[in-house]
Amino acid sequence: MHVDVATESARLESSLGAVECVASPSGAELFAGRRVLFTLSKNNKLSWIQDWIRYHRDNHGADALLLYDNGSTDYDVHALAQAIAEVGGLKASAIVEWPFKYGPLGGGDRPWDSDFCQSGMLEHARWRFLARARSALNCDIDELVVGPGSIFAAAESSPLGAITCQGHWLYGISGGGLDTPPQERARHRDYFVAEKPNMQFGVIPKHPNSCRRKWAVAPARCPERAQWRTHRFAGWFARNVPSLFYSFRHLHPINTNWWYGRDRVLTFDPDRHCIDGKFKACLDAVAWDE
Repeated sequence: MHVDVATESARLESSLGAVECVASPSGAELFAGRRVLFTLSKNNKLSWIQDWIRYHRDNHGADALLLYDNGSTDYDVHALAQAIAEVGGLKASAIVEWPFKYGPLGGGDRPWDSDFCQSGMLEHARWRFLARARSALNCDIDELVVGPGSIFAAAESSPLGAITCQGHWLYGISGGGLDTPPQERARHRDYFVAEKPNMQFGVIPKHPNSCRRKWAVAPARCPERAQWRTHRFAGWFARNVPSLFYSFRHLHPINTNWWYGRDRVLTFDPDRHCIDGKFKACLDAVAWDE
């Protein structure tokens, strides 16, 4: 259902009955002009959330945070807010309690999907909080964006007003003097060994552990009828233009194992693995304790 942006209330009627829906107050002023990092999170370690913010602050210029908490049980919203407040450099932040069930996944690029929790969160974030943001980056706590500069600035200056980027997985490593810690002590900064890419036509790298895209957008330039999705935009040409310059690293052990075990460790093989120099430089640029 599409309603005008200025709508204050709506009445929904069906065979089950009728309900009056009143729009919540706008939170757009809080994030006006900001470069906003936003995500949906459940029970991610507070130290992981802090490190994820610090990385995108120092490498991309994120100066605001919008976090939807999906019913965390390991800590309450007050502890979460305190952890976020300990991170320097944020000009604005908000936590939205979002205790809804995720819903069955359609998966892939199927034309339908039922992950109501995240689909609803993305539209809620767009219209209630991010309509006046300078730009916004959608990625998970275990995902860190890599590029030649700020992905926020790239989205703002893009002809389309958006950047989509491909990712690839990084795993725990054993051997080669590059041992990573056990998962219970994992931190983002520990993972910088990647599988060597296969080179197509001798010049185009194709990573063997690729994962689906994430994106950054200048909300004011996104068509009103387009829809924000987890890995793409629906109804907007920008979904078809992946960046040649921006990508992200998906850190396999930075996870609570809520879906499947993510404690896999690979034995270092110099013929197969290498230090991801570009990503390592980004990690080294972070003030992890500030």
